Amino acid sequence: MVVTLLSGYALVTSPRGSYRVNGNCECEAAQRGHRECKHRAAARIVELAETETAPAPKRQAVVTRSIESDRTGVKYNVVRVDGWAI
Repeated sequence: MVVTLLSGYALVTSPRGSYRVNGNCECEAAQRGHRECKHRAAARIVELAETETAPAPKRQAVVTRSIESDRTGVKYNVVRVDGWAI
């Protein structure tokens, strides 16, 4: 089956012919009263695959190192990742 997305409809070509799908289909199953058919399903799958958004790119974590002291004056090394001490 070949699905071509066009403006306002999909052209679905199967072994029995090509069908214009825009929420309805003109295939034999549709003419017999079936609301869903393999042509509508194929068009919807391709439509979903085309509009699927890619995940946001992962950004690099910000790592900072510093020497800090507690309230008693003891100094220690601090490593922070995105502002969180680890």
